[in-house]
Amino acid sequence: MINANGEDCVLVDTREAEVCLSIPDRYELGVSVATQPTIAFGKVALLVPSNEATEAEFFETVVRNRGASLMVFTDFETAIKWLIMKVQA
Repeated sequence: MINANGEDCVLVDTREAEVCLSIPDRYELGVSVATQPTIAFGKVALLVPSNEATEAEFFETVVRNRGASLMVFTDFETAIKWLIMKVQA
């Protein structure tokens, strides 16, 4: 999807996924994700179960520290609002 700012937007819903990544795996995945052009110049909303939000926030930090726009959410509607939100200049 492309939002009002012309950015590519991706929603990754992991609420039903079984996560078995170690902290080093999350770090390496975060570094790899941040280098992808669509992610580096777009927005990614990562939707996780509420009991995994803390672990996902580490992944978010790794990605955002490399300049990509990724945020973790536990609520679908909030994630969609963030993706389509127009940035005020």
